[in-house]
Amino acid sequence: IAISSMQQGVFQALFPVYSQDFIGLPASDIGVMMTFGGITSLLISFPNGWLVDQFGRKASMVPGLIVLGLASYLLGLSTGYWGVVLMVLVYGVGEGMASGSSQTYAIDLAPEEGRGGAEAVQAALS
Repeated sequence: IAISSMQQGVFQALFPVYSQDFIGLPASDIGVMMTFGGITSLLISFPNGWLVDQFGRKASMVPGLIVLGLASYLLGLSTGYWGVVLMVLVYGVGEGMASGSSQTYAIDLAPEEGRGGAEAVQAALS
């Protein structure tokens, strides 16, 4: 729930409004930063997959949630362009760590014969 709240609530809903209304960034810069956050998340997700396989789901998910919390805090502190860039980087790292781990954890909890259906539900919710 916390990961979904960060993705849909904070980053996709509050981040653009806050960046435009309070910091004064143009829509084009906000779009580029959202893309930058997604790319950062993608780059982090590859080494995170190894971490999850080696040390377990929670070893990545819990620190990822802490990093996402830090990103929310940094958004509130941001007063300029570079503060927002730092927040987006931190958000991308946290999302890359927590998102894949939580999806894998959910699939692990599904019964083996029903994992195909569980994967379809996960994909629909993402």
